[in-house]
Amino acid sequence: MKLVRLSFRDRILETLPEELKALLPPADQTNFEYEGNADAGLIQAKFNSKPAIEEMNEWIGSGDNEIQSSSKTLNFTSSTKFSLPIDEKLLDIFVQCLLNRASKTLTHLNAHFDKYHSTIALLVKDESYQSALLDIVAKFWKNSIFHAVLTVRILEKFKLVDSKNIVSWAFKAFEKEEDLHDNFSVHWEILFSLLARISSDIDLYHQEIQRVNDWSFYTLLKISLQ
Repeated sequence: MKLVRLSFRDRILETLPEELKALLPPADQTNFEYEGNADAGLIQAKFNSKPAIEEMNEWIGSGDNEIQSSSKTLNFTSSTKFSLPIDEKLLDIFVQCLLNRASKTLTHLNAHFDKYHSTIALLVKDESYQSALLDIVAKFWKNSIFHAVLTVRILEKFKLVDSKNIVSWAFKAFEKEEDLHDNFSVHWEILFSLLARISSDIDLYHQEIQRVNDWSFYTLLKISLQ
């Protein structure tokens, strides 16, 4: 018998007997669009150099990095949306590179956003960029709804997206497609997860209000009986 960390699917696969391997769920597949892309290579190289967060923020936010200064038309692969403005292109590349590095385990995912959320904040300039950020997460994790939902929760934690814009983003996507269930399961699950958490928060607030009201009632009753 051998103990293995369940975060690493490949290690579990190596440990299981052959007859049990078929019982494992399929591996989560990412959708990284910038394999072999020159601009993504610059960002990956920057990650590999392990810069301090201040250095990364200055490099991304200054507008003087090699990506923005080399050309106003980034060297995207054929699958890339060329219609994106230059700032959204940079957001798209940076976040996809970050997710690609962080996709190995949930620990990696949380650790990378803990470190680089302030860099993403520099690129999310207004509410329209929140929608772009959600689009990036949905397409990167289109084959893993669990990871998509978890990543959006992390974005909320660092205030990179808010509840209002998540709802707006989801319904705008629904308006563009008739077959919502098949084509927008990621959008549905992100929306349902948000609504479930809001409902849970409301229940907690009600309980807290009731607790305060009960305390106030008994306090006033005690005072009146003195």
